[in-house]
Amino acid sequence: MRSSSNHTGRDAATRSHRPPAPGALFVVLTLAYLATVVTVAVLGRPMQWMAPALGVLPLIPGVLMVRILVRDLRDRVVLRRRGHTVTARFAGHSGKARRYTFTDARGAVREFRSRQHVAAQIEVTYDPHDPQRVVSPLPLLVRVLETGGMAVVTCVFLTAGVVLVPVQLVRVLVGR
Repeated sequence: MRSSSNHTGRDAATRSHRPPAPGALFVVLTLAYLATVVTVAVLGRPMQWMAPALGVLPLIPGVLMVRILVRDLRDRVVLRRRGHTVTARFAGHSGKARRYTFTDARGAVREFRSRQHVAAQIEVTYDPHDPQRVVSPLPLLVRVLETGGMAVVTCVFLTAGVVLVPVQLVRVLVGR
């Protein structure tokens, strides 16, 4: 008997056209970067190869910030879908952070650290599949400013890193 749904064929086609793994993209970008450094070293003046090597330095904090932003977004999406919200109570200080404790659905006492809260008790949302994944809601304005500010700084670092290396290559190839 034929199914009246086309989902099966479309799903099979979708699965066969998976995007390349992030590791493959990293390898390609690394090889392109190394080719640039080698080209500048061979064709350029002595020590000119250091310019692209230094040009990649802004990429390091840029990539780390992207990782933080993506992890935070992923946590919030996962917790919106399956998170449990409970009340956490202030339990003391840990360095500059305030420690809050809460009890998960299995009865285990969990800890959440925050530098942004000062109340005696706060609402936290945790993932029952991974109770270490915990967030506490912040006012929308604080969240927008925090995320927006980090996104702007991330873009500055990534742009600087992406632009500096090719500029050095062009300068060597053109003969400046």
